[in-house]
Amino acid sequence: VILVYYIYRDTQKERIYRENLEEANEEIRRIMNQRERLLLTITHDIKAPAASISGFIDLMKDYVDNPQGISCLNSIKGSATHLSRLVAALLDYHQLENGLMKLNPVDFSPADMFRQCAGEMQILSQEKGLELHLELDGISCPQTYYRADAFRIRQILNNLVSNAIKFTPSGRVAIRTLMDAEMESHVRLRFEVTDTGIGFAEVQLPNLFAPFEQADSSMSKRFGGTGLGLAITRKLAELMGGQAGAHSTLGQGSTFWFTAVFDKVEDASLVKAREQIKDACKE
Repeated sequence: VILVYYIYRDTQKERIYRENLEEANEEIRRIMNQRERLLLTITHDIKAPAASISGFIDLMKDYVDNPQGISCLNSIKGSATHLSRLVAALLDYHQLENGLMKLNPVDFSPADMFRQCAGEMQILSQEKGLELHLELDGISCPQTYYRADAFRIRQILNNLVSNAIKFTPSGRVAIRTLMDAEMESHVRLRFEVTDTGIGFAEVQLPNLFAPFEQADSSMSKRFGGTGLGLAITRKLAELMGGQAGAHSTLGQGSTFWFTAVFDKVEDASLVKAREQIKDACKE
């Protein structure tokens, strides 16, 4: 009888603990869902006003002649741009984290895209007195077309190059592409961004690609940033069948790289002909 009593008591305790655990898990799920809905609501509600602020600032510049007023408008424009980028990064990370992001592959020339990106980043590098070099190994021909999500490739590249410029007080930044592997129907390209900046210690590498993290906590105060750029870069690279990584020497610069899989495309003339047919059909 005593043995049966103890067994019954333990069984009841186990049932109570299990019920309490299920209730706690349900409460955690409810809180996480509420947090997710709150995050999405805030980011979506901020996105439109931030874009409107940037647009109105551009209009106001035509009516402001005072240098101090122009300086204030530029500061406001910079804050609005930063806010828009923060919202975009949060939305991208949410989609990647929950497996909601879909790729939109198109036929494009990586050589042309990288030259355009380098041309745009040339302004930022010149403002800091940096040299910006572009090395296209294996895809230098503008007639070489591949099929992939050009927008996401450009997003990763812009993030890595802007980071390199930000953390490089003097010297140079180099963008390099090379053929990592070639198969019958597709290729894997490797993209590297090398700088002569402040670098980081190898023990700090695991923190770089973690969300909301930087190599050094003091960097967010000195250089700004959300700590989401590299986390998004790695997830986007993995989504495109590649990887992302980095290596560095403290005080001597860094190299950040990523790979992505591209489908081969027939001759560029056929691609252009197909685009012309699509445009004609739209008309």
